[in-house]
Amino acid sequence: AGLRHPSLVAVLDAGQLPDGRPWVAMEWVQGETLRARLKREGRLAPREVARLGAALARALAEVHAVGLVHRDVKAENILVGVDGVPRLGDFG
Repeated sequence: AGLRHPSLVAVLDAGQLPDGRPWVAMEWVQGETLRARLKREGRLAPREVARLGAALARALAEVHAVGLVHRDVKAENILVGVDGVPRLGDFG
């Protein structure tokens, strides 16, 4: 929850329900998943792929620097905001 990076979906809070089930509150990202964008637009231009990939690589470097690993990086777990910034979410 303490990680803050422009290309990570921020975790705002987390806890446990009275019955023991965990919950997580994350920031709202207005936009769509990368999977939805690919379905809508088809292949992305190489320059756009490089831009998105570089932003996500910087985010993963921050994650790895604190000893965490994302284990499920895929198009469904990348949200592209209306501002064009990719944000990696779903750390499971």
